[in-house]
Amino acid sequence: MQFHEFLSWWDFHKTKLVQIGREKAYAIQAEALKEQFARGEYGYSPVEREQRIAQIHITQNEAKWYENRRPYYKVYPCVVDALCKLKLEFNCPCPKVPEGVICIRFAEGHEPKITDGNRIKALLVHSGMFSVEMKEDGTEELKEMLYIQVILKNNEDYVFYFNTNSGMTIEKCLLGDENDPVEGLLYREVRVLATRIALTTCMLKDDPEIITRDVLNKQQDKYDSEKNESRKTGMEDKARNNGVFGWSIGKNIEVIPHFRRPHWGLRHTGPNGSIPQIVPVKGCKVNGNKLTTVPTGFVLEDGTEVEDGKVTANI
Repeated sequence: MQFHEFLSWWDFHKTKLVQIGREKAYAIQAEALKEQFARGEYGYSPVEREQRIAQIHITQNEAKWYENRRPYYKVYPCVVDALCKLKLEFNCPCPKVPEGVICIRFAEGHEPKITDGNRIKALLVHSGMFSVEMKEDGTEELKEMLYIQVILKNNEDYVFYFNTNSGMTIEKCLLGDENDPVEGLLYREVRVLATRIALTTCMLKDDPEIITRDVLNKQQDKYDSEKNESRKTGMEDKARNNGVFGWSIGKNIEVIPHFRRPHWGLRHTGPNGSIPQIVPVKGCKVNGNKLTTVPTGFVLEDGTEVEDGKVTANI
């Protein structure tokens, strides 16, 4: 199974920039974007301004992604549908993004689909505290923002961000003004679908039945069967040092048992459960012991069971 790679700004331009180095190239790019935006070279439409402001941060996020050894999630087909159904009618803080910034990659032929027939190949997700406004006393107010870069199958990309605790529901933050002719319906759809995928993935936690670690291909089978944690850690370190730092989602899940998607749920917290609170609930594997063996034989008309050419039972 082939998974899409994430094409970063550095990947796209590295043949021209390799002489000055990746870190310096990203720093130059971020400063150039800020200067061009300050000069008004990007126009004044709301979508264009948002795209360019977000692009400045995405450039910085990509640099951090490289610094963190390019962490990724490979999403297997059996869980794609579950990642796309998270309800967004809540005002909740964003779950912690794994490794601070994570790339989410889909398998070729199994990408989440949008209405125009295009598909999402990959996402780059980053969250952090950023200054968004000034208080009356002159101090800056820091709020948590979620930044998402979406790569579509036709190689178009969308960049957007929103405040994850703005007082409005996440859905309202994403959709904005429905009467605004500048933001097309397709752009809104991409925002909503990408946010559902990003938040659901962040809520998965580290359940070993759902998420498994990737190592070097030649060591993957040995790693999956290894019981000694010290040896497993050694294989993880070797993989990370060789540019493989990621996890697979749904690799070990069959059609039955099935996967229950992460969601937000109402839970009563505090003394004696007196405080109702909406919290993220991680995904899990359901009916794990439902399917133990796969039937490979057949039953004759007289009720005789045949397995591998031999009669095994008479009913």
